[in-house]
Amino acid sequence: MMKHLPLLLWFALQAPAADRVWYFPALPYGPDRWSLLKIVNNDRQPQDVKLDVFDEQGAPIAIESPVHLKAGETREIRIEKDSKRSEFCWARLEAAKKGASKLTVEAATERLMGNVIERFTRRNEEPSTRQSWYTSPGEFQFIYLVNVDDKPLKATVCWAERPSKNSCDEPAAAAGRNRVTLQAKQTLYARLSKKQFAYMVVELSKDPRVIATFLGPGQGERREFSTNTTLSFDNVEDPERH
Repeated sequence: MMKHLPLLLWFALQAPAADRVWYFPALPYGPDRWSLLKIVNNDRQPQDVKLDVFDEQGAPIAIESPVHLKAGETREIRIEKDSKRSEFCWARLEAAKKGASKLTVEAATERLMGNVIERFTRRNEEPSTRQSWYTSPGEFQFIYLVNVDDKPLKATVCWAERPSKNSCDEPAAAAGRNRVTLQAKQTLYARLSKKQFAYMVVELSKDPRVIATFLGPGQGERREFSTNTTLSFDNVEDPERH
């Protein structure tokens, strides 16, 4: 079972995606938690948007697709699941027409805490072909890496005193080294626990197409709802009195 932070802070690592395609990784859902995709058609013509959502194992999640938008229409798609634990998913959206530049696509996650809803925005990310990623546990607490390609990808996770090319092949990294295969659309989600070495390193096989995100504690936008609401019913006839 994967453990997730109660609060998530988003860090963008890539350049903006192409005009017709949007990627939103690290979208949580589960108990008292859900994610939202908002699509706005600013065009004078209708637009169709193909939507694919994948869970941590790369399996498709049933969702409305394609999303049909009339001229000037706004649609919001909610990703949620009746589950005993929180999970992550990621979404890919693709516009059917070249007029996609007039589409606005946004993503956010929300969490219910008592009478407060906390909201975190998510940013559109473009897949990267970078083969090596590293970070210090002092900066972040989790790494979220998704293989957006249609073919499997080999990943090696290790700890190093100084990150460099082929850090995971060094003898000193052997004790904490872990090799995994990410299937198409699958996610690698690892905790950056403090070790004797300073950096966590993830090395990928040739020609990857991935999105890497580092997560740490943070506070989102909060909306509080009053618990002192009183309902008043006036001039209602008693059904038992006729």
